[in-house]
Amino acid sequence: MKNKSLRSILFFCTRALLRTTIGLFALAVLFSCFYWYNNNLSLWEARLLWSQRPFTSESFKSGSEQDRAQMVVDLISSQVLLKIDYHNIPDILGEETGDYYVTDSNFTYRLTNRGSADWILTLVPGDSGKIEKVFIRKSCCSLSKQTLNMGLNAFGPFISWLLK
Repeated sequence: MKNKSLRSILFFCTRALLRTTIGLFALAVLFSCFYWYNNNLSLWEARLLWSQRPFTSESFKSGSEQDRAQMVVDLISSQVLLKIDYHNIPDILGEETGDYYVTDSNFTYRLTNRGSADWILTLVPGDSGKIEKVFIRKSCCSLSKQTLNMGLNAFGPFISWLLK
């Protein structure tokens, strides 16, 4: 009788632990997808947000954020910057105006005014020094970053407790 009770308690605890683990994993995956989707802008979304015009280096360099935003779909679609040496990017696009995702080799260019959605064009070189990725990313001070921090603050103690 005792053996059967112990077995049922062990089964119940194991099942609860498994469900909790699966639930937390599902929440982490869901939040990761939300965070990625909320912080990256696809080309079809950019087409919906901004009117379109062809990219020209001179217009991009001298243009406002709105002017740049109108050229960004053409710029990314044409893949003209892929495989360009990252040292040549300022000659093509001008000096950087973005603020997030900047390192010594990444380039960022603001596409919207501060206080709006804060979209920036981001260029990332590979190990060879040639540009390998060009995409539109939301600035670091966006609502999703605040949401991420709130979630981490709320679940931080629970995660620490689980890892003990």
